[in-house]
Amino acid sequence: MKILFINGSPNENGNTANLASILLNGKEYETLNLTDFTIGSYGQTLPHDGLDRVIEKMKEVDTIIIGSPLYWHNICGSVRNVLDRFYGWVDESELSGRKLYFVFQGAAPEKWMLDAGEYTMKRFAGLYGMEYMGMATNAKEAGELNKDYSKEQTQNFVNTIISKHYACEKPSVKYIGGGSFGYVYKVEIPVSPYKLIVKVCRVSGMHISEANALNLLGNDTLIHIPTVYFTVDAGDEIPMDFIVEEYVNGTDCFTDFKKLFLTKRIKQKFANNIVDALAHWHSITNEKFGSIDNPEFDSWLDFYKPYAKDILDTALKMHTDGKINDKTIKVMQTAWKNFDYIFSEPIEHASLIHGDLNVMNVMSDGKLNITAIIDPLECRWADKEYDLFQLRNLTGESFKLYDTYKTKYPVSKNVDLKCSFYAVYHEIYCFISSGRHTEFVLKSAVKRLNKELNKAGLC
Repeated sequence: MKILFINGSPNENGNTANLASILLNGKEYETLNLTDFTIGSYGQTLPHDGLDRVIEKMKEVDTIIIGSPLYWHNICGSVRNVLDRFYGWVDESELSGRKLYFVFQGAAPEKWMLDAGEYTMKRFAGLYGMEYMGMATNAKEAGELNKDYSKEQTQNFVNTIISKHYACEKPSVKYIGGGSFGYVYKVEIPVSPYKLIVKVCRVSGMHISEANALNLLGNDTLIHIPTVYFTVDAGDEIPMDFIVEEYVNGTDCFTDFKKLFLTKRIKQKFANNIVDALAHWHSITNEKFGSIDNPEFDSWLDFYKPYAKDILDTALKMHTDGKINDKTIKVMQTAWKNFDYIFSEPIEHASLIHGDLNVMNVMSDGKLNITAIIDPLECRWADKEYDLFQLRNLTGESFKLYDTYKTKYPVSKNVDLKCSFYAVYHEIYCFISSGRHTEFVLKSAVKRLNKELNKAGLC
């Protein structure tokens, strides 16, 4: 991917360039300083005009970042001249398909100034066929637009946060894993609590929702839930959100493949403990459906149906852009057409759900003695069966988690079809939210949903 930063500031290494460097952290890019070019205003004909050179550079790349300081309540003159001169000079299709970011900063600008600048840039992007990706006016926003900091870069952020909070030098920081939504590090320090888990979140606000979920689940649980020590909001110094929590012993039940070869008796005991813990949370109910902090829906479908429709609508746009394949979209559309049948059975109780209870999020020792359940993702007051599709993900079927739950606890007639629907739409939600997805998980989910639709005679 080729990236071009067009800097409208007269200061080549000023605040505008610094915001761009945060947004593009970890990526190679070329900088074009507009002050190096003679670019007249609209209607002028100047010798050695450099507009064509700027346009040619924009055509050569996939992603464009336009940076402007805020002068006299608006986009600076050098950038404005480029935008004005495009009119009647550049064909509307010449930059089609490129991504456009906008970096716009000034000394305490008012909101209307920022809104006016972004409106201009959005219209510019749309007119010339570019995909507008967002505006950054400070380091936090720039960091949020860049969801692809490397493990090494985020490790430095972790080092800074922990050193400052615990007043200790050179903590031991080790990367131990990650997924669609962030990186996870094990940290050792010379003071209590000595060992920590630090999660760096790619999606803004996720650290708060996860902390709230861990606290709620931990209030009444059959299996240990890690304690949350503190959270950190993205800021000027650290452009990412953090959650710092208790370190628990054990390994997850996906990457530790030795656990797959334990006896049936041991694996069945493990399955029983998991589904009993899950069913216990499901027995905790609320009058309303929705978020754990502010449930406001009278029924599950009042919440979930528009939520799923938004996922499908976004997926259709991603399909047009080549990000989602034909088969996935076809299966999603077929399932959506049959939504009312799939969810025809009433959902009477708003149950507390974990939202991401797959084998990756269960910690245990070598004999499958469970030490903790971690990483809730969509913890909310919901249909309890929304929790079940994750039981089949990854190596879950090797432990018969899903079958054990259905054997021990009552489920709906359409549970297999519902869970297959939930699985596909959840994976696409993750893709939309984070820009990433696990291909084999999505492929497996689509295959299972297609199978269940055929089984029900809905294809």
